[in-house]
Amino acid sequence: MDTPAGGTDVNLSDGIRADSLHDGGMLAGKAGGDDVVLVRSGENFFAVQANCPHYSAPLAEGIVVGDTLRCPYHHACFRLQDGEVQAW
Repeated sequence: MDTPAGGTDVNLSDGIRADSLHDGGMLAGKAGGDDVVLVRSGENFFAVQANCPHYSAPLAEGIVVGDTLRCPYHHACFRLQDGEVQAW
């Protein structure tokens, strides 16, 4: 089920099987009414904003590097733990 972009119609609040995302895998969807990207990093799962606030790039099309998610358009780095911008 590892769908990189997924779709914002996926209700992540319903949960997913832990083994449906590999390490570094992402799934776009909704949680609590917000568009988010679910990211697996090791045994941890994180939900961060779905779009880059700079150019509205779909972050599910970015890449996971260490403990950050990188924007596919301009490589801004967002900390997985809380979605904070680490570098523009």
